[in-house]
Amino acid sequence: MYPKFEEVNDALTFDQYELDDQLREILKPTWYWTGINMSFIALSIALLTTNWLMSLVLVSGVVWSIVQHARVRKRMRTEYEQQYRTLVVKPTLHSFEKAYKEIGIEMTCEYVADGALHDDIIDASPLAMYKGHMRSSDDYISGTYRQLPYKGAVVTLYKDTVEDTVFADPYMLVAFEGTVLYVELPVACHGTHRIISGVFIATDWKTTIEKQVSLVAYKALLKQDEQLKQLEVTAETDVAFQARFKVHTNDEEELRSFLNEHVQKELLTLFPVLRKHDVSMQLLIKGKALYIVLQRNRYVAEERMHLALDDEQLHSIYAGLMLQLRVIEAFHPAIASMKKTSEP
Repeated sequence: MYPKFEEVNDALTFDQYELDDQLREILKPTWYWTGINMSFIALSIALLTTNWLMSLVLVSGVVWSIVQHARVRKRMRTEYEQQYRTLVVKPTLHSFEKAYKEIGIEMTCEYVADGALHDDIIDASPLAMYKGHMRSSDDYISGTYRQLPYKGAVVTLYKDTVEDTVFADPYMLVAFEGTVLYVELPVACHGTHRIISGVFIATDWKTTIEKQVSLVAYKALLKQDEQLKQLEVTAETDVAFQARFKVHTNDEEELRSFLNEHVQKELLTLFPVLRKHDVSMQLLIKGKALYIVLQRNRYVAEERMHLALDDEQLHSIYAGLMLQLRVIEAFHPAIASMKKTSEP
């Protein structure tokens, strides 16, 4: 049970198509600056043989002008980003709250413009193998879902060495890009449980290719991820679930209660959506936390501002937020059951 795209579409499309006009209006006072700089550069070249001192003065003036131009554009870009958050981000999140409340699910969602996911959350998630790598974390959201506090962000982790790529910028080599969502559970788990999406059993020629891709990625993950190496692969799931998810655990009894038949069914329902949007999923359940890591997932990131806000783009924004919330919803009955069992 979750709001469909059509139910939040009004907020997604509200005032967005005016953003391009607003960007042009904000940046309009700077277009002539480039023309003036080019004219002064041409004049300095012309004076180079007859009056090199004047030419040097002109070049110095152009350099100063370029620096000032960059500062003005940066200030105006910041102004535009604030308008983007006001006209796109806030209405989108508000529409999610409203749509969930209309179907009887208590949910709050807040966008923190200058927030970032703390390193300790990223390093405690399935991304622990990238600990120490340079990272950025932005597009921050927080709130509650069925009284479960959550917070997350778009996270980018960069490789810490260039290896054989001598001429590459180490900060441009991305090791991971996607979203990380931390959900606080009401009851602490005793064991550690990892769930990884993929195609692990082929059913036709198309899935045979996908199976090989998934197995290569899975084996590479096993080689790098120390936590995963210490957890046993379990078969305590349905065959259909084993075809799409690998499950590692050190407490199979607890896993059975947390990954029950309903949860498996809901995650299987979610798998085609992950596949459609080319998103891979890793889940970690440990202590009082559920970590949802979705590689290549995006939501209301500010770099979307330069893209055309067509129907496909709007649906992508919707899917990026919904994927995370649907995972929480899938686990909700199991979480509620564990909470009830723990009560005296």
